[in-house]
Amino acid sequence: MHRHRDISHQVATLPAKPGVYLFKDEAGKILYVGKAKRLRTRVRSYFSKRAEADPKIRVFVPKIRQIDTVVTNNEVEALLLESNFIKQHRPPYNVRLRDDKHYVFIKVTTGEPYPRVTTARRVADKRARYFGPYTDGRAVRSTLKTLRKIFPYCLPNDPCDDPSRRRPCLYHHLGLCPSPQYGKISEEGYRANIEALMRALDGKTDDVQERLRAEMRSASKRHAFEKAAALRDRLESLESLLARQQAVDPKLANRDVIGLAHEGRHAVAVLLTVRQGRVVARKDFSFDLSRGAGDSTEAELLDGFLGQYYKAATNLPDEVLVPLKVPGADTVSRYLSERCGRKISVSAPARGNRRQLLELAEENAREYLVRLQTRWSSEAARQEQGMAGLAQALGMAAPPARIECYDVSTLGGTATVGSMVVMRDGAPSPAHYRRFRIATVRGVDDFAAMREMLSRRFKRVQRVAVPATDRKSDDESFGVLPDLVVIDGGKGQVSAAAGILEELGLSDVPLIGLAKRFEEVYRWDGKRSVPITLPKDAPGSLLLQQLRDEAHRFAITYGRKTARKALQGSVLDAVPGVGPAKKKLLIRHFGSVQGVREADLPAVQEVVGKAAGRAVKEHL
Repeated sequence: MHRHRDISHQVATLPAKPGVYLFKDEAGKILYVGKAKRLRTRVRSYFSKRAEADPKIRVFVPKIRQIDTVVTNNEVEALLLESNFIKQHRPPYNVRLRDDKHYVFIKVTTGEPYPRVTTARRVADKRARYFGPYTDGRAVRSTLKTLRKIFPYCLPNDPCDDPSRRRPCLYHHLGLCPSPQYGKISEEGYRANIEALMRALDGKTDDVQERLRAEMRSASKRHAFEKAAALRDRLESLESLLARQQAVDPKLANRDVIGLAHEGRHAVAVLLTVRQGRVVARKDFSFDLSRGAGDSTEAELLDGFLGQYYKAATNLPDEVLVPLKVPGADTVSRYLSERCGRKISVSAPARGNRRQLLELAEENAREYLVRLQTRWSSEAARQEQGMAGLAQALGMAAPPARIECYDVSTLGGTATVGSMVVMRDGAPSPAHYRRFRIATVRGVDDFAAMREMLSRRFKRVQRVAVPATDRKSDDESFGVLPDLVVIDGGKGQVSAAAGILEELGLSDVPLIGLAKRFEEVYRWDGKRSVPITLPKDAPGSLLLQQLRDEAHRFAITYGRKTARKALQGSVLDAVPGVGPAKKKLLIRHFGSVQGVREADLPAVQEVVGKAAGRAVKEHL
């Protein structure tokens, strides 16, 4: 990477090669990340007179104090690296899609003898095949429910090769699971079923329908009328699923069609998935323009969408239709073509059937933006009322810009954890949430756990102004002092929290508690907990309840995860030379630790090798 103090000198010394550039401010914080075919030429363009006409560039260019670059072999590598940097560093002036953990993939575990079908939030398993991403989880589950009636499959939590099972699962009796472990279907037959399901998810249903019709006719000729009836039901279910998909021109075979709508600081994209001349899926996306990216042009929005969406997308089309030409379209086309070994073009048609399809996508995008704006306006009004009502009830001069709420969760005195959730300007701020594993408390003691959590959190607050360059190692959320602290609890919990704040010299931070039983609010007045009147249905009270419930959810989720990890431990963890992979092999092969214990040495060595097998048997 190149690091120089003088901007003009930095630009002059940049390489004329493809790569990624990072603009940083005086504190070293990344302002903007971009890709370029020639780094020197692209970066120089930001400091030209023509660039001054762009309001976004006019705002962030004066803040640039440092330019870093990463040289790549080609533009495609730069595209991937840019997407990774944007996701990792979240630069304020880059266009970003909303957090992709909200999107859903359909996952097929093709690396197993009997593949399972489930949903996932990340593309992480290289041995599996993923379809998506989809933005509507409910629609995905509904589609899988229908597809399982047509192509029965096993669930991930019902392992087909688990030798400890003694009888078929309930889903087998409902006709949803073929139970291959009982010889009801061969491995080849099961895989053929899964292949047909994946073709249906790809939108290639013609051959699947024809296969079902042929099997139905064959069964009928053999007088296997029960099987023929079952195949008929599967065929009708598939045709019903197809009937819900909007038909377009069959000549527009396999395409992704992207519509864009942009108004002020709000922007959305709608992607229509067209397979075999049918719109088989609609995916809605919104952009995060909450910071410096609010002045982005539609070309920048579209360029950002293409790079971020197609980095993770599966089930790629033959062509991507976009509403306008963007500089990065050729790079995306080359990247997609290299991924799947066939030509995939990115084009912006001006007329004809493809243009009509684009207009349909844009109409859907405009409708989606109006719907979101209506919801955002309603939420903003509710948040504003809640903050104003809360400030009035607590006697605060102004609504609290940052509220932190704390909760403690424990499972019978074990896996005790704490949560901190943050609300900024009346809206949840998940990026600032933090969780705590309570280390000094044994058994059930919510007061002690709360004291430990608050002590660890507020010891990190910088009460004195510190140069930004000296705070790089500090937690962004812990380094900020809240305008209001909310404790999930009544008088006792508020008193315990007040003691910690006083010890740390933070007694001036407003502190309240919200009791669960009657939703009573207690305020610390410097000496004791005082109940305050706040109607349960008042906007301020509802805001506090929302915050408290979120803290409770966050703590419970982390507590369960911690407890689950503790329960997953076994005596095999203590065997030298046996890691998670070998432990998994042993449990899968023998069914349980007891099964490993009862197996003879050669059988165990056959699974994990001679040395590890001997260590396992000696330990057990």
